[in-house]
Amino acid sequence: MKFTILVDNKTERASCLAEWGLAILIESQRKKILFDTGASPMFAENAKAIGADLSDVDALVISHGHFDHTGGVEAFIALNQAAPVYLHEEALGVTYGETDGVMDDYNCGILWDEDLRRSLKPRIRLTKDLRQIADHVWIAGNIPSMKEYPPAENFFRELPAAPFTRPDPMNHEQCLIIEEDGRLHVFSGCSHKGVIPTLAHVKTLFPDKKIAGLTAGMHLYTLSADRRGQIIDRLAAMDLDYVVPLHCTGMQAIVEMKLKMGDRCRILTAGKSFSV
Repeated sequence: MKFTILVDNKTERASCLAEWGLAILIESQRKKILFDTGASPMFAENAKAIGADLSDVDALVISHGHFDHTGGVEAFIALNQAAPVYLHEEALGVTYGETDGVMDDYNCGILWDEDLRRSLKPRIRLTKDLRQIADHVWIAGNIPSMKEYPPAENFFRELPAAPFTRPDPMNHEQCLIIEEDGRLHVFSGCSHKGVIPTLAHVKTLFPDKKIAGLTAGMHLYTLSADRRGQIIDRLAAMDLDYVVPLHCTGMQAIVEMKLKMGDRCRILTAGKSFSV
């Protein structure tokens, strides 16, 4: 398997750009999959700059319903005429984040206009719990929460009537699981349900399979040093061959993870590839 980071918050390649978002092109023995599209068409510009062909991608998997993972979808369907788009059934909706305990006043959800939604409708494949999309390839949503690893950030969903908003349980956060040679490779967009709960859920779904690696935004940048350290210690104690921290993991957490895990922690940025 080879995967290439098309969008991340960082880049070290002069021909690529960076933005707050995530997009990963995965080429496995099973499928060629695009996992998220970043916040804009930048992912397609970076793909062109490094010679990555998106026209033959077999599937687009959307990790969750936020703008920084779905903003490039219109550019993708212009480049690729056939790939289905896998989206959790709860991903669409007006969404608000939270800053310093106060709900934000702008929509951070999927910002597709009505024309784009209509054009996407024939290609959308709604997901919910565990769904197999190819031989040895699955998407897992509705990730259970764990009290000892609460979410790092709160989100809210708009309602048509009073009380007008409700907490968003983030059931639409889903991970991609690819099995090769009897080992599992897990991809997560932001891990809003928690990176440890995400891996625990995968292990529950596939109790007899080894999780070889995790490539993910882990949303650790908002956490206190103690909470961040607890999660990194738990990750380091797992029998993972590699961890690739991206996007919302945060630079402090990435540095601490590298110090803790050494060569098992791989630092990738936009334009870089990794083969496993």
